[in-house]
Amino acid sequence: MASMLAISISFKLAVYFNGLQSTTFDNVGRFANIFILMTGVFFAIRLFKGQSEKATAYLDDFKSGMRIAALYAICMAAFLYAYYEFIDPNYFGELKLTKENLEQSVEMQKKIKEGAEFVRSAYFNSTISLIGFLVLGSFYSAIIAYLVRKFSGFNHL
Repeated sequence: MASMLAISISFKLAVYFNGLQSTTFDNVGRFANIFILMTGVFFAIRLFKGQSEKATAYLDDFKSGMRIAALYAICMAAFLYAYYEFIDPNYFGELKLTKENLEQSVEMQKKIKEGAEFVRSAYFNSTISLIGFLVLGSFYSAIIAYLVRKFSGFNHL
């Protein structure tokens, strides 16, 4: 688990320190996180099945994968909050109102700006990351638990 976080955080910080935000490398980092999560879920299920003295059920395998996915999601969401809030607060850039927005009423402009600032906030993006990692983790856990059960050599009912 710690190595998964170390790789993900190191890659995100390497992109930042090399000034490669909003480039292809930033997108590669997103896909790397997805791959790291999937790999971690596989190894968690594999380790659980290897350490289990008796045969395991599908639900037990799924839970073992979700444990690592949930821990990874919480830790990465906390890191991303800190990253967007303190390390790179200008990640989302300055909010610019378009000409069309300027023609609307002042009150509407304030609402648009407040909404856009919320969507571009560290809190919102770390929360979306948390939810995304949990959804992906549950999907990967379900699929990998199913696939591992199809191979011989693992303890399963």
